[in-house]
Amino acid sequence: ALGVGHGKKLCHLHRPQKCQTEWCRCRAVANALFCRRHGGSPRCEYAQCARNALVGTHRCKRHIPCSVEGCELFGVSRDPPLCSQHGGGHRRHHDGCANAVRRPNQLCRKHGRQSMCRFEGCLKLAKLSGGLRMCKAHGGGLRCQYSGCPKAAAFGGTQHCRDHGGGRHCSVEGCSRASVQGPDPTLLLCLRHGGGWRCQMQGCATSAVPNNSSGKFCKCHGGGKRCAAEGCGKAVRFPSDFCSGHGGGKRCCLVGCNFLAMLDTEFCKGHGGGKRCQVLGCPKSARDTTKFCTSHGGGRRCQMESCNKPVCGNGPMPFCKEHGGGTQCVVGLCNRLALNQHSKLCAVHARSNRCEVEGCNKGTQGPTRRCFAHGGGRRCQYKGGCNKATQNSSYFCCRHRTASV
Repeated sequence: ALGVGHGKKLCHLHRPQKCQTEWCRCRAVANALFCRRHGGSPRCEYAQCARNALVGTHRCKRHIPCSVEGCELFGVSRDPPLCSQHGGGHRRHHDGCANAVRRPNQLCRKHGRQSMCRFEGCLKLAKLSGGLRMCKAHGGGLRCQYSGCPKAAAFGGTQHCRDHGGGRHCSVEGCSRASVQGPDPTLLLCLRHGGGWRCQMQGCATSAVPNNSSGKFCKCHGGGKRCAAEGCGKAVRFPSDFCSGHGGGKRCCLVGCNFLAMLDTEFCKGHGGGKRCQVLGCPKSARDTTKFCTSHGGGRRCQMESCNKPVCGNGPMPFCKEHGGGTQCVVGLCNRLALNQHSKLCAVHARSNRCEVEGCNKGTQGPTRRCFAHGGGRRCQYKGGCNKATQNSSYFCCRHRTASV
């Protein structure tokens, strides 16, 4: 039998069939087994992008680089491809404004108020679905139908968020994480089980981070945005253009503290930020994916039979120090453990971690370059003006620790 499609007659062998992906109802591309969304047509070569490539190119319309020499941004116009900073895209002067316009109102983001979030002070685009005309962060768009859940519904036509079964999840048995699409769109795997795009550096299996220039490498091998400080090539810490060493990332809110804030909290680890141990009265941080500190059974444990000690964190083997865990110092007959698996030197032989005072061979404390005796480490915060070193995880020295309780 002959079928007609787009003005052409196709036999039953070449007539578009349904996509072979289990949960997809779209039509497959001609002479293919999958639809455009699941690999039926050529894909964009940019890392972690699953859109269709333009005809005659290897990238989609969103990832064509700007034609201006030295510019790493993506073009918003095609002939020639130019970014918005170099005149690309549609322009409409609105009271002296020359910003790129956005569809469908033909106004820029600043002046297109009818498509902006109605929440006061928010400059994000509103989600038309849901009827609230607000962005996703302020309740716009489709929401999770689970009773009492305020989160947005996951992408893919579902009515629940990822925590309540919405979206696509990892196909590995026992894993409930969200799947990340990679070069093979039929594989439903999370990042931990091999999903997404991987670093192209030989021997590296870390996930690739998007980058305007390459986009196929992890942060350690040049992927992602780099620090804007002169001569620094480290990865940036959002929401800034600098690495953590040059002031990037969100900092601790405590006055006088310049350490990085942990996860979604406002404080660093030393001041109570991040996940804490769930044991009542324990102020320590929870380790790894557990809810307890190392002292209360959290973190990885030694794999040796009848041993429940914590795994030595600076080595590749899942064993404690007594059973061969950690990285040994590479100097001569030294049997001490290395500071970390990158330095491969113990505290005695790692001269770069020695006190900077001439003649002192003691180890440095914290981010400073001096030992306790020469002013290194954290100092006592007693209001009377004490300059002694703090004890354990407190903020006072041994003398003023009891007085502050």
